[in-house]
Amino acid sequence: MNIMKKAKKMLAHILLKLINIKILRQRCLHSKTIQKLVLEALATKSRLTEKDALELGEKIKEGMLQELRQKGLI
Repeated sequence: MNIMKKAKKMLAHILLKLINIKILRQRCLHSKTIQKLVLEALATKSRLTEKDALELGEKIKEGMLQELRQKGLI
């Protein structure tokens, strides 16, 4: 019985960590500041030209606009 209690406790601990990771991931996906920092970090090591970056930015804007339309916000 002691082994079962220990196993249940370990499983609960693992599940809690997974839930916390999922919550953090969601917050990161919706945080513009974190997204900007990630993009800036990637850009410092990127081989994209300025034209490529502008095209990518336009695609992101289009996608965000489409998402807002689907949600009925605009």
